[in-house]
Amino acid sequence: MQSKPLVIPGIKGIDQRWAAPAASAARARDLRWDGRGFWTSAGGFGLILEDSEQANPFSGVGRINSLHFFSQHNGARNWLIYEAANGNLYEFNPSTAARNASPGDIAEDREALQQTDRASPTTPWQHSQSATWGDNFYIVNGINRPLVFDGYCWDYAGFSGPAGAPTATTLYSSSTVSPVGACTASGIKLTSIGLGPASDDSTVSYKAAYRWRCALVNVRQQVSPLSPPSEIVSFTNSGGDTVDDGAHLALLSLPLGGPETVKRILFRTQNIYDSTGNPIQGYADQFFFHSEIPDNVTTQIIDGLLDSNLGTPVDELDYGPWPTNAKYIAPFKGCMFATGSTQTDVFYSAPNAPENFPIDNVLPVGDAYLGPITGLYGTRNALVVFKEHGIYFIKGDPVVGFTASLFTKTTGCVAPNTIREVPGLGLVFLGSSGVFLLKGTLENEGVQTEIVPIHVPITSWINRLNRSALIGAVAGVYHRDKEYWLCVPTVGSAENDLVLVFHYEIGEWTTRENFPVSCIIETPDHRGHLLFGSWDSPDNEGIFLYSPAFDDKNGVAIEPLYQTGWFNVGAIWRSMRPKYVQVQCGLHGDNGLNLEVTSNRKLDAWPTQPAQPQQYPEDHQPVYGTATFDSGTSWTAFRPGTLSFHIVDPKQAMVHEMSVAFTPDTGKRWMSLVVIDPELSPDDPSDTKPIGPNRGGR
Repeated sequence: MQSKPLVIPGIKGIDQRWAAPAASAARARDLRWDGRGFWTSAGGFGLILEDSEQANPFSGVGRINSLHFFSQHNGARNWLIYEAANGNLYEFNPSTAARNASPGDIAEDREALQQTDRASPTTPWQHSQSATWGDNFYIVNGINRPLVFDGYCWDYAGFSGPAGAPTATTLYSSSTVSPVGACTASGIKLTSIGLGPASDDSTVSYKAAYRWRCALVNVRQQVSPLSPPSEIVSFTNSGGDTVDDGAHLALLSLPLGGPETVKRILFRTQNIYDSTGNPIQGYADQFFFHSEIPDNVTTQIIDGLLDSNLGTPVDELDYGPWPTNAKYIAPFKGCMFATGSTQTDVFYSAPNAPENFPIDNVLPVGDAYLGPITGLYGTRNALVVFKEHGIYFIKGDPVVGFTASLFTKTTGCVAPNTIREVPGLGLVFLGSSGVFLLKGTLENEGVQTEIVPIHVPITSWINRLNRSALIGAVAGVYHRDKEYWLCVPTVGSAENDLVLVFHYEIGEWTTRENFPVSCIIETPDHRGHLLFGSWDSPDNEGIFLYSPAFDDKNGVAIEPLYQTGWFNVGAIWRSMRPKYVQVQCGLHGDNGLNLEVTSNRKLDAWPTQPAQPQQYPEDHQPVYGTATFDSGTSWTAFRPGTLSFHIVDPKQAMVHEMSVAFTPDTGKRWMSLVVIDPELSPDDPSDTKPIGPNRGGR
């Protein structure tokens, strides 16, 4: 029977479904999608600082727990910020770092105290989360106090609590404080100075009482919660015009703030008593702006400000500390959102005040049965709140207010560091049952908001994941190759030992192994480097750069593999004889290309076919990998071509389904596949008989 070709154009990524189309792959490893329409060998990685003559500068830091990027002045100043297993928080500035001298500078506060004893649990956890606000970088981890970096030094973010209460004592405005000038030598009073009303009539006296509060202001002009009120200071202003008559003054003792405090704000009540000497309801608890003390040094001042000269009233509910044990943060609509130890509440700051969280600025996001909050992500017109088994949307703005609404109770996120925005698609994240896409963003975009499972073609890989360690999974988007990297732990490993790559331009999956990724980022500058921190200490210790230009994975070979899915001649009960396999590919000099054939879903392959050199017959120039730059020689440019493999193996039984796999020759790494074209010879249908009823034994 005459053979016929079975063209498989447009070969795609992994599809592990039982009846996957022939254009899909059963396995696709260490491959990247070239925008010109073919699969080619992926890259490797190496240290961001590397010199063969010197030791690894990251030696001794252990695994890298978290990795962050911070820039100022439109990228004029950049920092790579990371935390290591040794408990140190590092800042690495490429423009000032000495090559191979150190892994970076240990973060220091403005008193030159190093941030060294940071939390580093040995069990899987969410690691530190960060956010950028203007020229400041914020980092939280749910254990240590939140920090902020301004490019020069580190401070505690916000205030953990209010300042201490001020104290006050009364002074006579005349004889005790003569420089004030309340009374002259002739005994004439100046009634415009002093606390409480005063009278020239010796028969009239006025009762007065006051309280004070203060707030601290840090270098970023963020205001602390108001201090507790001082004790009530009361006195009587006696009428008359002798030197001991008239209004009183108050001597205030003010608390000092921490090293980040640059000034303090003083608040005071109006006179608590009316003209009849009776207290006015509510006056003892209503405070007004008094003045600013423009330093953190002054400890005593004298208060003689008239009630009429006080400023606007202040509400203590407008100020508050950071949420307790804040572990997730995200800026949205001019407010900083954060969530802490509670599983059901999201807190948000005052407008344009990312370190001030008013007490009443809290939004409930569902019951505890949906699990804990596992991430915050601000995108376009909503803040997405991920829970372990649900998703909420926060909408609104500081003017009209924010509201939280439930989107789904069936799908949530289990790994906060896998939430990434993929261009043209939406938010991709890892859930308890697979990888999902939050498509569309809520409203006014012309796209229906929905959850789309994108893991269906790789369900077998998803079933291999270590569920107890998924919170440590991480993801990054590599825009240069249009890839979403999902780094996950498999069964038997608490670390991320597998990379599932989603090629979002074509919607296909491939895999990569031997990438010890504990944290991953793409630098948001013009270079777009893909960097990751390693958990593999000491074999692969430090921060690494991924690039197609690397020849290996820090000493481990790159092993490209493309194995097609199972295909047949029309039906699985019709047998066939494979004759040839032709592959249209990009030729890479004398790099050999291997073919393996597997039939009928067996585990073992047919004997390997002879490797085909990937060199165009008419090329006589030096081949890829042998020419030396600027040596007077040249090598042939990348060109398309066709390689043909002849299959002869009479020992094989009837073939109902078959799969072919391509790998580069031993010691090589390059291959580029475009179209696979097997030539098959259909056999007669198999001589099968129906299974009849069991007629024996009776």
